[in-house]
Amino acid sequence: MQMLKLLSRGEYKTNEGYQALVTAKQSVKWYKEVWNKMAIPKHMFILWLAVLDRMQLKERLFRFQIVPDENCLLCGTKKETIEHLFFDCHLCYQALNQIKDWLGWHTAASTIPKILRWVAKARMTRFRKQVYSTTVAALVYHLWWCRNEALWNHKVYRVSIVVRRIQSNVKNRVRSYMPNKIQHIDQDWFDQL
Repeated sequence: MQMLKLLSRGEYKTNEGYQALVTAKQSVKWYKEVWNKMAIPKHMFILWLAVLDRMQLKERLFRFQIVPDENCLLCGTKKETIEHLFFDCHLCYQALNQIKDWLGWHTAASTIPKILRWVAKARMTRFRKQVYSTTVAALVYHLWWCRNEALWNHKVYRVSIVVRRIQSNVKNRVRSYMPNKIQHIDQDWFDQL
């Protein structure tokens, strides 16, 4: 309809035509936490898929009769859904708690949307929010990686190994993208991690 109005006026501008064709932009509250420039791109992508509930989990694959069962690959006790994998599964829940202890993170949030909302609303410096967002992305990515290792290589890693990988990834990534101007208190906090 908008396109017809543009054409009937006799003057057509490419930008206006494009805007008429493109649907309205959807605003989401988790944008800054998911697409954090300090995080590793593949971690952000997997977190984005998890937030949108578009991961190829066994529950979804079972519905299309691609896999024979829908049990979690890490614990084998419940259906592998996004809610179970992030963070009802005992292995994933333990990893989340160890990461919270490592960061000194005091929140009861235990689902991806609630964790991202908490990070967005938390009263802390921008640097700390970026570190928390980077850690959430790394946590989700590594739990997904751990799940895929169980699927393809029949290996289930110990929580301590997964947590060490997350800590190493986060420390190395943040050090390489450390802002030039950072408060001393934030620098000290990060150095103690």
